[in-house]
Amino acid sequence: AECAERRGAEVVLAQMLAAPSSARLLLSHSDLFPCLLDHVVRNEFSDISGALKVASGAIVLGSPSSPQVVRSVLDVLLESQVGKHQGSSLSHICCWALSCWAKQEDSRPTLLGLGALGAISEVLGRGPSLEDEDRALLLGAAFDLLSHQTGRLGEDETKNLLTPIIHNGAHAVANLDEDLLACAINCLASLLETGAILGDEMAKEVDSIALLLKLVSKTFFIEADLCKDSLRAALARFIRASASRGGEVRVVDEEIWIPRLMSWLFCSSKPRKFVKHGERGDSSDRVRLSSLEAVAALMGASDEGFGVRVAREWLAHFGLALCEHHEREAAKYERGGATIGMLEERVREARDAVAELLSACRNATITAVHPPKLPKGVEEVNNANLPEAYAAAAARVDEAMAVIAAAKVMSALGDLLSDDRASQEWFLKSGALGMLHKITSAQQQAGEAGGDAVQLSTGTDGALSRLLAILSVHGRYKEEIGSSTYEGWLQRLSGSANCRIRSNAERALLNSRSKPSGSGKCLEVRDGVHLLVPGAEHHLRLVESCNSDLVGKECGIEADIVFVHGLNGGPFSSWRPGTEKKAKAEGKQSVWPQLWLAKTNPNLRLLSLEYKTKVFDYEGAQHSFRELTSEMLKKLSAAGGGQRPGVFVT
Repeated sequence: AECAERRGAEVVLAQMLAAPSSARLLLSHSDLFPCLLDHVVRNEFSDISGALKVASGAIVLGSPSSPQVVRSVLDVLLESQVGKHQGSSLSHICCWALSCWAKQEDSRPTLLGLGALGAISEVLGRGPSLEDEDRALLLGAAFDLLSHQTGRLGEDETKNLLTPIIHNGAHAVANLDEDLLACAINCLASLLETGAILGDEMAKEVDSIALLLKLVSKTFFIEADLCKDSLRAALARFIRASASRGGEVRVVDEEIWIPRLMSWLFCSSKPRKFVKHGERGDSSDRVRLSSLEAVAALMGASDEGFGVRVAREWLAHFGLALCEHHEREAAKYERGGATIGMLEERVREARDAVAELLSACRNATITAVHPPKLPKGVEEVNNANLPEAYAAAAARVDEAMAVIAAAKVMSALGDLLSDDRASQEWFLKSGALGMLHKITSAQQQAGEAGGDAVQLSTGTDGALSRLLAILSVHGRYKEEIGSSTYEGWLQRLSGSANCRIRSNAERALLNSRSKPSGSGKCLEVRDGVHLLVPGAEHHLRLVESCNSDLVGKECGIEADIVFVHGLNGGPFSSWRPGTEKKAKAEGKQSVWPQLWLAKTNPNLRLLSLEYKTKVFDYEGAQHSFRELTSEMLKKLSAAGGGQRPGVFVT
């Protein structure tokens, strides 16, 4: 009778555990799980054992009622012989319990205090006796404990943990198990982050990690193409952790992993409207954030030159991603239209610029790592300093070529991003501001050094200031563009000798200070609208007036004078008071409306419109004048045009 009652109770409990709602209620009771575990230990093949295993797939176990419960689970896990009895789920229940508890902040100190990491490393070291699902649970528990541990593990404890983690990672690669591999990589990343992995004392383990990454790069990118976001996020986190350790622990091959990291970043940050069916979209935030942090860590490396090279590679790879997107979009429409024709031209220009930049980056990297030697026959010259001088000159040439190529890519991206809000959002979500800041800082340092760098910086300053002006209309990023990170640099550029650079810098500053008014409108000086007198005080007063919902009133502007150039003209070149040769000789570009009109009529806002024209058909496609004027009027209206009298000068 007693056996029948026990059997009946088992059946009822098993049925209750099979239903998620009742199982959640049962397992929330702090004293019930230890009793169930004790029952499973004594009756390994009971219905409760199978029901608990099923429940583990849908329920997170509550905190342990006491340290004794944790100790009991660890003892059972260490003593269980997984694989000795087919169908046994005892080990899985223990792994599940540890995995659940490791995720809970109040349970972690108990687990760490009772040596859970040591028990996990011992069980993981058993090899084939563990099921892959249980391996993943234990590695996940180890990752949670390592991520929240205060202090660094000892050398022996780290080695004991590293060996089974690396072995399980290799096992995952061999079985193409991305979930298990992601857990192993996350554990390695946590050990790197906490400084537990020491380069000199653990040379064998570091070599094993490097070999594991090499296996991952060769296996998954050929056969499985890393389909799961969990593995991408784990690898991005590992790259970030490795970068944060500088040259102390070198296990990441940048030549292999940086391009892939960029690919994950741009794929996961792509706007939803750009995503094809079956592609990743912006829902994969974990991959995007992990990749962003990894790229930021690489750019912030102690080796300044390496950080700048990473920023340039980011620029090149985003250019490729944007070109591929536009090529797919253009393929949907019939060829021959002006819009498609102009887009194809811009994409070709961008691809050529990107190819040039990637080549320049490779050359600069090779020169930095392996300085060139003197040509044959030159060694005979009696000058001990000549080899070093030759290598330094080669490095300067390669760096100059990279600077020029990067400016070309930024200029080409400016053309592609100019009137495309979705692509601008993609650019920003992918970390564009961090990349631009890195290049900006490098340019400032080069400018302070003087010499040829000053002349090279003009092209870069122009492209950078234009990109910031284009991006400054996005509300979520206005504060960052207007912060001290960029403001000082933009203020300096607003006093540049170059008219275009002055206008771009002032546009970026004005847009960053512009806010939506009560009516929802926001003043925007968009790409193609230039300020002929960038330093005029009424520009800022207009922004403040619009922010206060006064729609541009009380700003002191009596009228807008809009200059529109002709065929093959330009927003500044068409209004020069002299020749281009004379302007170069004087060292500062200027336009006659600023020199003459602004002095006699300071309350006039002087604007100049820019648009691209072609005289002959063989020069390429172009919009009709109706389309051009429609677009220019929209931009004028966004800049506050139409709120006061306007005069067009052509």
